[in-house]
Amino acid sequence: MSDRHTADTITDDALDQLYAQLDELHQEIAAAGTALADMARKRNEQMDRADRAEADRKTLGQTALGYQQRAWDAEAAIRRVRAVLADPAALDWRQRTREALDGPAPAATEATTGHVYLSTGCLHGHHDYCQNHTGHSGAKTPAQCKFCAAPCTCHCHTTAGAQR
Repeated sequence: MSDRHTADTITDDALDQLYAQLDELHQEIAAAGTALADMARKRNEQMDRADRAEADRKTLGQTALGYQQRAWDAEAAIRRVRAVLADPAALDWRQRTREALDGPAPAATEATTGHVYLSTGCLHGHHDYCQNHTGHSGAKTPAQCKFCAAPCTCHCHTTAGAQR
């Protein structure tokens, strides 16, 4: 015989016990819903934190790249000044020192400037952009600094078979 009651066989005590069990189950469901909502909120907070950290990492990377570029420019200026000061034939050393500090002419190369150039496209893994003849602003020379014509130092240009 089954332990299940029928409408004819259930007693008031058994009915009260079933309602008590039903109330306990409703409380457990409510607690589980609250726990699930808390977990979802915490997950969203962690995802937001991860997104902010990634944005901060990108910003810091760009800032570091800017500082590195400034350091390279300063080192190149120092080399140019030393070269001017080492030339005994330099009559107007003040003017030549100013010119050396101001930077190279646009047609200068890496050999004269000491500039180590890495394309922003290559830095971010977009090697095809660096190698194209057209950029976001129009025509460009592939794999070359637009200011001093220094070649891009990325491995995608220096490996065998890479296009330049």
